[in-house]
Amino acid sequence: MKLKIILLSLCLLALADVLIVIVGRHRDHPVPTASVGPKTFEVRGQVRYVDVASKVIRITHEEIPNYMSAMTMPFSVKEPALLEGLAPGDNIQFQLVVTEEDAWIAHIQKIRAEAPVEPLVSSQSADAIEARESERVQIGELVPDFQLVDQDGRSIHLSDYRGKAVLLTFIYARCPLPNFCPLMSRNFSQLEQRLSSEFTNQYHLLSVSMDSEFDTPEVLKEYGSRYKANSKDWTLPREARSRFNRLRD
Repeated sequence: MKLKIILLSLCLLALADVLIVIVGRHRDHPVPTASVGPKTFEVRGQVRYVDVASKVIRITHEEIPNYMSAMTMPFSVKEPALLEGLAPGDNIQFQLVVTEEDAWIAHIQKIRAEAPVEPLVSSQSADAIEARESERVQIGELVPDFQLVDQDGRSIHLSDYRGKAVLLTFIYARCPLPNFCPLMSRNFSQLEQRLSSEFTNQYHLLSVSMDSEFDTPEVLKEYGSRYKANSKDWTLPREARSRFNRLRD
C-alpha cells in the first residue's frame, strides 16, 4: 500500500490530465516544424463541455488544414471570461494560439443560429460520446483486462503487469500540440528515470496510441526512441478499439 501511495504521488507531480479524449480519424498531416513566433489558427467547432473554474473547454472541432485532424479534445484559455455564456451544443469560431511549449484559445465567438452552419456533431454521435463518458472506470473500480499490440508487434494484456503499479496515458505520434502528447511523453520519460532508480521491476508505463491506422509498431518504436523509452518498463502499444473505451477521459 505504501508503494502505491508513493507511486501515485510521483505520477500526480509529473503528469497533468494524462487521460484525454481524442475522437475522430487522424489523417496523414505532417507534424509542424518549430518556429520562433507563435502560430495562430482560426477554427470552427462545437462546444461539448465548459469548466470556467479550471479554464478548460472541450470542443469538437473541424480539421485544421496541414496541422490537426478533426477531433474532440479539451483546450485551455488564459481568460476565464472567454467561457462565460457558452454551453454544450454552441457552434463557435475560435482562435487557437500555439507556441513551442504551449497552446491555448485566445478568442471565442458564437456562430449565430441563423448562419447556414450544419451541426458539427450529429445527435447520434453526441449521444454515443455521452454514453461512453458515463461508463468511465471510476476510482477504486477494477480495470477490465484488455489486449494490445506493442511497439515490437507482440500481443500484450493488462494482466501481464499484475502486481505492478501501471501508469497509463493516451497518445498519437502525430499529435502537434506541445502541451498534450509531447508533454505527457516527456513527463513519462522523466518519471521512468525516477522510478527505475527507486522501484525497479515494481511499475510499468503504457502510452497507448489511438491512431492505429498510422501508428504501426515501427512508428511507435521510433516515437519511443525520441523519449529514450526503455521497453522493459515502458510500452507503446496500439489501441484495441473496443477493449478499453471506458478508460478514456
